[in-house]
Amino acid sequence: MNYYEHPGDNRYYVFEYRSVEKSMNFEELLEEYVIEYEKLVEPETEGTIWMCKYAISKSRFKDALRAHNLTESKYRNPMIGNKYARYGFVIFMFSLISLAFIGYLKSK
Repeated sequence: MNYYEHPGDNRYYVFEYRSVEKSMNFEELLEEYVIEYEKLVEPETEGTIWMCKYAISKSRFKDALRAHNLTESKYRNPMIGNKYARYGFVIFMFSLISLAFIGYLKSK
């Protein structure tokens, strides 16, 4: 989870991103939802990675969480990466459910 209550001021939540694409997408959604935010960009130095943090008021937390979830869902990978394995799994589960339903009907 990449959001937490602000350690210094409990009126804010902090959302942090380690990817430029994700942070830009999140920022666009914040502007679309007209959510005020404070931004801190920690540049990449030796031994650390690039990080962008957004402080958002608790009163707008639900909207910010919606923007966060949309951003994460846009960049997530599918659970089963191989297309054929994914469809094979769906067919396998459909056949199991069909067999269970047929067994239920025959037991009556």
